[in-house]
Amino acid sequence: MEEYDIKKGYYYSKGDTWVHKEVDGAIRFGISDYAQKKLKSIIYLNLPEVGDSFQQDDSLGEVESKKSLSELICPVSGTVKTIHQEAVDEPGVLNRDPFGEGWILTLNCDCYQEDIKKTDGCSCLL
Repeated sequence: MEEYDIKKGYYYSKGDTWVHKEVDGAIRFGISDYAQKKLKSIIYLNLPEVGDSFQQDDSLGEVESKKSLSELICPVSGTVKTIHQEAVDEPGVLNRDPFGEGWILTLNCDCYQEDIKKTDGCSCLL
């Protein structure tokens, strides 16, 4: 049985993504270790523009591997604050380090706690 890295203090969604509130209040977003292992070799990210807004459960982009294309579902409502350019330029970083250098983007979110509470299937490990 394969083991998966699960970080404490992160919220995990049914869409195999995670969010984590940073010290500056921004919400960092990425894919889970399970997702990156399932996708295998990630080759492309299709992401929104800085300033684009999303509602909870909207698709905010796609991640493509050599075998499949998967939607990135946003577990919270918010506005894109930053895109992690290293991940765009070298998507394989999501496979190597999905919680560290493999983060995808950050969001400004005024209703983080409320969205997390009403997200079905989203859980946090403390």
